[in-house]
Parts: sequence; C-alpha cells; structure tokens
Amino acid sequence: MNRSTYSRRQFVRLFGRCAGCFVATASLTPLSGCSKPQTGSVTDTNYSFPQGIASADPQPDAIMLWTRIEADIPSVDSIDLKVQLAKDPGFNDLLLEKDIQASNNFDFTVRVFVEGLTPATPYFYRFVAPSGTVSRTGRTRTAPAPDSNETLTVAVMSCQNYFQGFFGAYRHMINDDLAAVENRKIDVVIHVGDYIYEDAPQNPDVELLYSDGRLRGGANFPSGGRETRRSVSADTIDDYRYLYRLYLSDPDLQEARALYPFVHTWDDHEMVNDYWQSFHPSGPMQRTKRISRRFVSIALLLVAVARPSVAEPEQSMILATTTSVRDSGLLDTLLPTFTARAGIQVRVIAVGTGAALRMGRDGNADLLLTHAPAAERVLVEEGIVSRRTPFMENFFVIAGPKDDPADVAGATTPEEAISRIVTSRASWVSRDDD
Repeated sequence: MNRSTYSRRQFVRLFGRCAGCFVATASLTPLSGCSKPQTGSVTDTNYSFPQGIASADPQPDAIMLWTRIEADIPSVDSIDLKVQLAKDPGFNDLLLEKDIQASNNFDFTVRVFVEGLTPATPYFYRFVAPSGTVSRTGRTRTAPAPDSNETLTVAVMSCQNYFQGFFGAYRHMINDDLAAVENRKIDVVIHVGDYIYEDAPQNPDVELLYSDGRLRGGANFPSGGRETRRSVSADTIDDYRYLYRLYLSDPDLQEARALYPFVHTWDDHEMVNDYWQSFHPSGPMQRTKRISRRFVSIALLLVAVARPSVAEPEQSMILATTTSVRDSGLLDTLLPTFTARAGIQVRVIAVGTGAALRMGRDGNADLLLTHAPAAERVLVEEGIVSRRTPFMENFFVIAGPKDDPADVAGATTPEEAISRIVTSRASWVSRDDD
C-alpha cells in the first residue's frame, strides 16, 4: 500500500486527538494579560521536570515542543500545566500561552505542536507547573522557507549507550557551537538512531561518577528484565520508560535538547537488537517473530512518547481479510486511521475466508478482518478471539490475543477498535508461541 498523504489541516486534527498531544497557534504580536509564573508555592504539591525539555522537527512555520513533568504525589493521574513560547529569553514578548495536561497513561509526557511561526526564526519556550515551578528555558529555531537559499549547519549524532560512558560528545558539540561564528552555529541536530540501548550489563566493569559525586545509575528494570548471558534487557513498557527516563537524565543530553531542535529516526536498539520490522535473525522464525513483534510494539510507543516528533514511528503490519471486505470500501476508512494515528503502514492480503482464517490461525497476519458469522464462530472456538465483536450491520472481527488487552471486543465501531489497538500497541498475534 502506498503511503497516504495528509494536509496540514488533517494532521493537526488527528494529532490533537491523540492523548498527550496538543496543538497551539502562536500570536503574531506579543500577548497581553499573561501573568508571570509565581515562584512561591501556590499548591501543596511539588513538581519537577527531571528529563528536561526539548523541541523537534522544525518546519518553516511550526515546531514540536516536549517535556515530562513529575509530582511528589505518586498516585496522581494527571497534571495540569502551561506551555509558553516567546521571542525573547525573558518572556517579555510572549507569543503563546496554552493550558495542557500530562497524563499518567503516557508517563506524564506532553507534545505541543506550535504553528503560526515565522521561518528561520529563533524562539524561546518553557513549561509552568501548577505550583509555579518553571522548567528550564529552551531555545529552538524554525526551518527556512522552502524557497530560501539559506545554508544550514547540521550536527549528526548516533549510538549513545548510557552504560558505556558519559555523553561528553554533546558537551563537545555545545562548546564548539558557542565558539563558532554566527553563520556557522548549529541550526538543527539529527539523531540517526540507537538513541537508547534495550539492554544493560549485569555486572558493570566500572562505576561512573559525576563531578559532584553522584553515581550514574545502573539498570534496575521494574520487571526485573529479561536476563541473557551478559546483560539484562527491557521486557515491558515500564522497562522501556525506565530506560528513557534514565538516558534523558544525562545533563549534557538535556542541555543539547534544550538548545537545539532535534530530528529523530531510529535504528534497532530502541526496540530489539538486529530486528527488522517483525523479524529477527535468531531462533525459530514463528516464535522469534512473535517475540519481536511484542517488543517492537512496546518500544515504538515509547519512541513516540519519550521523544518529540511530528512523524509517528512507522511500522509495517499485515492485515488478512476477505475479498468481500476489501471490495466493501471499509478499508478505505480503516487504513488511513492506522497511518494517521500511529504511522503504521498496512499490507493488505485479501483472500478467501478459509485462507484468511488459516493466516490468522498460523500467526502469519497481525490482524484478521472478516464479516462472515461462520468464520467468526471458528475464531472463537479456536481461541483466537475471546468473544464476538459486532461492527456495523454485519459481524466484523479483528483478531488479536485471546486475552484482548486492548478490549477490542468492547469496541462498537471499526474506528474505535483501531484506536484501541493503536493506544495499547498490543502484540497482535493469533495464538501462543507454543
């Protein structure tokens, strides 16, 4: 299937529907009536921004802003905060102030897509907690206009392993940039992958200490991780979140993210070493494919949440369906939903009902969509789905794990089912590994 093309209006509408994502338009002139953050305690809760702030994917008229906030109350479900953007670091010429909310469901991270900006222009931004606590001030810059002849200075980074040493390369980059002449200063940083590594040494050879005596933390995965011969690897979404929080605690990386807009792509270690889409070079193919899909689906969610980005991560999925479903036009509605909500590119295989069932039963498809009641009964009897899922006038079934972690069976429309899949990023495998 060819990549779908979306207009800015379509992107903004769909992006704003995603949890933890907000859209804001900057004013052309400084705002009036916006109060300065209060430095005294105005709540009984203390807040912090332990992973700093960031900007990403500069457009000529837009930028993405990101932060993660923490409260000293562990049971809080959401935190209300503000984002501010200005022309000056003192925020005297404020162009944007918007109320946003960070949810526990997305590890209290937020992404704000700010549009209405001027090409090739520096801006300053920050986030304000309910207590009046202010994040550090970030500096970003929009891209030049499409017809501009402006020369850009680009820094390229890759392959940063928290457990193998300090991120001194970022400090070196920042110092070089401070010493550079004005027309050679960095405009954007491109990170080409391996932003995190999914594993950590079980017995580090050395302990790393910061200059103030703090220990550069080791790996303490919430789940305990998956042990291998030499290391322990992330095994759950909480493990991957732990890794991102750990990596983003590095002071030099935080400084770089606050000073420059980043453009991210990923390699393999953000998910599973040496994986490609749903495949891995080791182990029995069907078992390895299922294991890899589970970790890739978990890790892709964290790529989207823990880093600011306009483009969601892409992932290829195989959807087996019947020719009648394909010809009904239903997929014209469902497939753009996948692409828009999660950047998932779907390969559709339309076959007869029996062949579609076999693909689902044998684990050769990520999703199975049919509207044949008889086929649905077979799915339930074989334990591929847990219960009937009525869609529209007929019975449409989306087959996933029997325990249905995304509660697809509780959806009332195909769009809602797809949304639940995207939100959970569950491993849509049709039967157990055994």
